[in-house]
Amino acid sequence: MQGVEGNIAERLESLDVSLFDSIPTESTEGDRKAWLAVQRSVRLPSGYTYLEIGSHLGGSLQQHLLDPLCRNIFSIDRRPLCQPDDRGQVFYYEGNSTDRMLDNLRRISADQLSKLTCFDADASDIDQHKITVAPISVS
Repeated sequence: MQGVEGNIAERLESLDVSLFDSIPTESTEGDRKAWLAVQRSVRLPSGYTYLEIGSHLGGSLQQHLLDPLCRNIFSIDRRPLCQPDDRGQVFYYEGNSTDRMLDNLRRISADQLSKLTCFDADASDIDQHKITVAPISVS
């Protein structure tokens, strides 16, 4: 898995934002560096679990998918076709589907998809017992 994955520990240490290059994301470079810094700080030799609400195309999941210390990923996204934004605009998400996200992630590392569990629902509708491993907690 040396290809796209490279040495994930070194790439996280240097906050290498190219970890986000395979799938488009609307995040800024500052967002990406912050996410990598958080990921770097929660990585334990025993592994970690990541939970994300609003995964869209998988752009903010890709660095966890590549991380061998990430044991589980939970993605919660009710996949609306459009939704209002705090900035007063309505954003449209054409083709917003879990299958599309999985296709994107499969191109990065198909053998790691087994650690991903997807919920096509609002977070408030998820039975907490379905999150079988406690995700990381950052305070």
